[in-house]
Amino acid sequence: MWLGSQIRSMSESKAAPSPQFDFQKRLAKFLQRDIESRTDQDYGTGFQLVKKATDTYGLKGTLDYIRMTGSFPG
Repeated sequence: MWLGSQIRSMSESKAAPSPQFDFQKRLAKFLQRDIESRTDQDYGTGFQLVKKATDTYGLKGTLDYIRMTGSFPG
């Protein structure tokens, strides 16, 4: 989520291309793909559960649901 917004911001940047900027952008994309495709309990399926809920209900809706029920939606 945050990383995705950083990648979009970097893509929209008017900064002059540089090797360091290109490296940071490639690294951010690599990390995002890694996080989204992991299969371990905490950082894989846990992230995917949160992402699905926030994509569907938004951050506020997801947090409200968790606060009311103590579990993730759907």
